Amino acid sequence: MPGSRRGQKLPRTRRSPTRLFSSNVKQAGVQACSKVFPVLGQVLTSGTKFGVKSSWNDQAADKHPMQALVGMDYATTQYNGPATGVIFAAPTGSACEGTMVRVVPFAKPCASVPAMLPPNSKISDNLGQLAVYVSAASPRGDRRVGRRYLRIF
Repeated sequence: MPGSRRGQKLPRTRRSPTRLFSSNVKQAGVQACSKVFPVLGQVLTSGTKFGVKSSWNDQAADKHPMQALVGMDYATTQYNGPATGVIFAAPTGSACEGTMVRVVPFAKPCASVPAMLPPNSKISDNLGQLAVYVSAASPRGDRRVGRRYLRIF
Protein backbone atom coordinates (compact mmCIF):
# COMPACT_ATOMS: atom_id res chain seq x y z
CA MET A 1 0.00 0.00 0.00
CA PRO A 2 1.29 3.51 -0.80
CA GLY A 3 3.07 5.21 2.07
CA SER A 4 3.39 1.95 3.94
CA ARG A 5 6.42 0.34 5.45
CA ARG A 6 6.99 -3.29 6.17
CA GLY A 7 8.61 -4.83 9.18
CA GLN A 8 11.48 -7.13 8.56
CA LYS A 9 10.63 -10.71 7.75
CA LEU A 10 11.60 -12.77 10.74
CA PRO A 11 12.71 -16.41 10.80
CA ARG A 12 10.45 -18.94 12.46
CA THR A 13 10.99 -18.68 16.16
CA ARG A 14 9.74 -19.62 19.60
CA ARG A 15 10.64 -16.14 20.90
CA SER A 16 8.14 -14.54 23.22
CA PRO A 17 5.25 -13.50 20.96
CA THR A 18 4.53 -10.47 23.13
CA ARG A 19 8.12 -9.18 22.82
CA LEU A 20 8.26 -9.83 19.09
CA PHE A 21 5.00 -8.06 18.30
CA SER A 22 5.88 -5.23 20.73
CA SER A 23 9.13 -4.84 18.79
CA ASN A 24 7.14 -4.49 15.54
CA VAL A 25 4.94 -1.82 17.17
CA LYS A 26 8.02 0.11 18.36
CA GLN A 27 9.65 -0.17 14.94
CA ALA A 28 6.48 1.27 13.38
CA GLY A 29 6.25 4.08 15.93
CA VAL A 30 2.68 3.11 16.82
CA GLN A 31 1.36 4.35 20.16
CA ALA A 32 -2.44 3.89 19.91
CA CYS A 33 -2.29 0.12 19.34
CA SER A 34 0.88 -0.59 21.33
CA LYS A 35 -0.97 -2.93 23.73
CA VAL A 36 -3.64 -4.47 21.49
CA PHE A 37 -1.34 -5.60 18.64
CA PRO A 38 1.08 -7.60 20.86
CA VAL A 39 -1.76 -9.28 22.78
CA LEU A 40 -3.39 -10.36 19.52
CA GLY A 41 -0.01 -11.68 18.37
CA GLN A 42 0.36 -13.65 21.59
CA VAL A 43 -3.12 -15.17 21.28
CA LEU A 44 -2.53 -16.05 17.63
CA THR A 45 0.90 -17.68 17.96
CA SER A 46 0.72 -19.32 21.38
CA GLY A 47 2.42 -22.73 21.30
CA THR A 48 3.79 -22.42 17.76
CA LYS A 49 6.99 -21.67 15.92
CA PHE A 50 6.22 -18.73 13.66
CA GLY A 51 7.42 -16.10 11.22
CA VAL A 52 5.76 -12.70 10.87
CA LYS A 53 5.64 -9.92 8.30
CA SER A 54 4.10 -6.69 9.66
CA SER A 55 3.15 -3.60 7.68
CA TRP A 56 2.05 -0.09 8.58
CA ASN A 57 1.92 3.46 7.27
CA ASP A 58 5.30 5.00 8.01
CA GLN A 59 4.14 8.59 7.46
CA ALA A 60 1.31 8.51 10.03
CA ALA A 61 1.45 5.18 11.86
CA ASP A 62 -0.97 6.22 14.62
CA LYS A 63 -3.65 7.26 12.12
CA HIS A 64 -3.72 4.08 10.03
CA PRO A 65 -4.15 0.33 10.60
CA MET A 66 -1.24 -1.97 11.35
CA GLN A 67 -1.39 -5.55 10.13
CA ALA A 68 0.66 -8.71 10.19
CA LEU A 69 0.67 -11.91 8.17
CA VAL A 70 1.89 -14.84 10.26
CA GLY A 71 3.02 -18.32 9.22
CA MET A 72 2.96 -20.91 12.01
CA ASP A 73 4.12 -24.48 12.62
CA TYR A 74 2.08 -26.42 15.17
CA ALA A 75 3.39 -29.50 16.97
CA THR A 76 0.64 -30.52 19.40
CA THR A 77 -1.26 -33.69 20.19
CA GLN A 78 -4.31 -32.30 18.35
CA TYR A 79 -2.56 -30.95 15.25
CA ASN A 80 0.88 -31.16 13.68
CA GLY A 81 1.47 -29.00 10.64
CA PRO A 82 1.26 -25.53 9.11
CA ALA A 83 -1.20 -22.76 9.86
CA THR A 84 -1.52 -19.09 9.04
CA GLY A 85 -3.00 -16.03 10.63
CA VAL A 86 -3.69 -12.35 10.17
CA ILE A 87 -3.62 -9.62 12.82
CA PHE A 88 -5.30 -6.30 12.19
CA ALA A 89 -5.32 -3.34 14.60
CA ALA A 90 -6.55 0.18 13.92
CA PRO A 91 -6.59 3.36 15.98
CA THR A 92 -10.06 4.70 16.83
CA GLY A 93 -9.33 8.18 18.10
CA SER A 94 -7.86 7.73 21.57
CA ALA A 95 -8.14 3.92 21.60
CA CYS A 96 -7.47 0.92 19.36
CA GLU A 97 -9.55 -1.96 18.04
CA GLY A 98 -8.16 -5.13 16.60
CA THR A 99 -8.84 -8.67 15.56
CA MET A 100 -6.98 -11.76 14.51
CA VAL A 101 -7.91 -14.70 12.32
CA ARG A 102 -6.20 -18.10 12.55
CA VAL A 103 -6.56 -20.71 9.81
CA VAL A 104 -5.58 -24.25 10.78
CA PRO A 105 -6.30 -27.02 8.24
CA PHE A 106 -7.41 -29.82 10.60
CA ALA A 107 -7.50 -33.20 8.88
CA LYS A 108 -10.50 -34.26 10.96
CA PRO A 109 -14.24 -34.36 10.50
CA CYS A 110 -15.78 -30.95 11.26
CA ALA A 111 -17.96 -32.49 13.97
CA SER A 112 -14.86 -33.31 16.07
CA VAL A 113 -13.42 -29.77 16.07
CA PRO A 114 -15.73 -28.10 18.69
CA ALA A 115 -14.28 -30.42 21.37
CA MET A 116 -10.88 -28.74 20.79
CA LEU A 117 -12.20 -25.20 21.41
CA PRO A 118 -11.76 -23.38 24.72
CA PRO A 119 -14.23 -24.37 27.46
CA ASN A 120 -17.60 -22.60 27.38
CA SER A 121 -17.35 -21.81 23.65
CA LYS A 122 -20.83 -21.44 22.21
CA ILE A 123 -22.30 -21.04 18.75
CA SER A 124 -23.20 -17.39 18.30
CA ASP A 125 -24.31 -17.56 14.67
CA ASN A 126 -24.40 -19.65 11.52
CA LEU A 127 -23.22 -18.10 8.28
CA GLY A 128 -24.25 -20.55 5.60
CA GLN A 129 -22.41 -23.76 6.46
CA LEU A 130 -20.00 -21.85 8.71
CA ALA A 131 -20.64 -22.06 12.46
CA VAL A 132 -19.30 -19.07 14.39
CA TYR A 133 -18.32 -19.82 17.99
CA VAL A 134 -17.66 -17.20 20.63
CA SER A 135 -15.57 -17.40 23.77
CA ALA A 136 -15.36 -14.55 26.28
CA ALA A 137 -12.00 -15.84 27.51
CA SER A 138 -8.86 -13.87 26.78
CA PRO A 139 -5.19 -14.21 27.74
CA ARG A 140 -4.63 -13.84 31.47
CA GLY A 141 -8.28 -12.90 31.97
CA ASP A 142 -7.79 -9.50 30.31
CA ARG A 143 -11.35 -8.49 29.39
CA ARG A 144 -10.17 -5.43 27.45
CA VAL A 145 -9.35 -7.65 24.50
CA GLY A 146 -13.02 -8.64 24.27
CA ARG A 147 -14.55 -11.67 22.65
CA ARG A 148 -12.75 -14.12 20.45
CA TYR A 149 -14.75 -15.49 17.55
CA LEU A 150 -13.86 -18.99 16.47
CA ARG A 151 -14.95 -20.01 13.00
CA ILE A 152 -15.51 -23.66 12.17
CA PHE A 153 -16.20 -25.02 8.70
